Amino acid sequence: MKSIARTTIAALALALCASAPACTPFRLRTPDGFARISDPRPSYDYRALSAYGVAVAVRAIPNQEGASMAFWAEAVDRRLQRGGAYRPVASMDVRTERGQVGKNLRYSMGDPQNSGTYWVTVFVTRDWVYLVEAGGGASSFARAQPEVERAIRSFEGG
Repeated sequence: MKSIARTTIAALALALCASAPACTPFRLRTPDGFARISDPRPSYDYRALSAYGVAVAVRAIPNQEGASMAFWAEAVDRRLQRGGAYRPVASMDVRTERGQVGKNLRYSMGDPQNSGTYWVTVFVTRDWVYLVEAGGGASSFARAQPEVERAIRSFEGG
């Protein structure tokens, strides 16, 4: 009987956690000059916007497969390039202030007159995959880049 009650309580806690952004085990410092969106769901677990059109967002995905960083970085890259809108610019390892290792994938999008910049930084733990996304028009993103980089370095995922 106690086992059934514990299972029911655990299932209820997981359901509540899945519906509440505060339960997702990560932190990201909102960049200076950005406003945090109070309810970023259903697409994101966190989202902030600058007044000049740059967005920073986080998606937290359960790592049910227990897959590695190499798998997830390649899966994200292939998905983005499959549609043809994202052209790879660079890929680099990153390390947060707390020592968490991630992979930063950088892309350009659009045509030369209306170009945009999109970054996705992948962090993987045993239980979670975190996608820290940032994007906007190329000139706006260049203006926001130092703050975006600081936000990525502030990331903590558990």
